[in-house]
Amino acid sequence: MDQNKIRLSAPQAAEPKPSLKRKVHGLETPWFGRQRPPLEQGNAFTHVPARQKLADHVAEYGWHCVNVPAEKDAAQYSYTVGLYKSYKHPELIIFGLPALAGYLVMQKLVGSILKGRPLNLAAPADMLFEGPPCQIVRVPVLKYDRYASICREYYKGYGFPLYQIVWPTLNGQFPWDEDAPQSLRNNQPVLGHMRAMR
Repeated sequence: MDQNKIRLSAPQAAEPKPSLKRKVHGLETPWFGRQRPPLEQGNAFTHVPARQKLADHVAEYGWHCVNVPAEKDAAQYSYTVGLYKSYKHPELIIFGLPALAGYLVMQKLVGSILKGRPLNLAAPADMLFEGPPCQIVRVPVLKYDRYASICREYYKGYGFPLYQIVWPTLNGQFPWDEDAPQSLRNNQPVLGHMRAMR
């Protein structure tokens, strides 16, 4: 058994109420909502302190992880910023995991990129969790503003690819399966289309 894989079946500690910031592995990771925060007229991306930190992280580490807390009718999720600029690798997004777990998934994938083993976007990913492999779905550009607005601002447009990592239950059920639990569908909205996996 690969000890580096995250166990989805393990009991999760109760998540604290989201604050404006959260420290993850020594990095102060800003919470950003789904809608783009207002900017004063004429302000550039890095004129906002939290965004300057994000840009600094990308410059120093090659990437940054944005964690978005759950809202009343929306699932918690995490996504990367900087992978495309630093490594010419698509940005990634994953839903339904606690902030730390989402960060660790991204960290594992970045480690593979640095070792010359980037994520194969055309095949299931079996390196992340115990049990059945994940599926990779391309996210349409129309979803960028709602789910990856900070990434879009960082690149000053939509000129970057974004892929979703979709994880199954230990029984191999995905959100699009007819027999999938409703909780799985609620926690993991699929942003792209199943044909994008083929």
